[in-house]
Amino acid sequence: MYGEISGNEAIGGILGDTVTSAGVASNSYNKGKIIANASGGGLVGGIRSKIKNCYNSGIIEFKAQNDLVGGLFGGIDTNYVGKEVIENCYYLDSTADKSCGNEEALGGVEEAKAVTSEELKSIYKDLGEEFKENKDGDMYPKLIWE
Repeated sequence: MYGEISGNEAIGGILGDTVTSAGVASNSYNKGKIIANASGGGLVGGIRSKIKNCYNSGIIEFKAQNDLVGGLFGGIDTNYVGKEVIENCYYLDSTADKSCGNEEALGGVEEAKAVTSEELKSIYKDLGEEFKENKDGDMYPKLIWE
């Protein structure tokens, strides 16, 4: 996603909320600005399904103080799933203090990693075969079809 998304809660650059534990969101990224009044994240506002091979480099701006704010995810709904649903996801360390709004309650989210701008430019191989190196613009990984 490029551009800007704004709203009240469960705001994400790719998805607002994954409403079922049956699906998988994968091989995606957000470069757009996220503006939320209550909760949200660079990729997904609220998680109830598996997320893998994704990254966020977009700016995150929140109008209210809220614990459900993260560089990748607003929060993981522990009534449905646990932190094991996150696999191989990255966020630019300058976008947020933590990967997921409720990561402390989860005991950390190892598969959601903060990276520097230079590190993000080189993780295309780590993101899987759907990504490729980007030699233009910000140089962050692109999907192979782009």
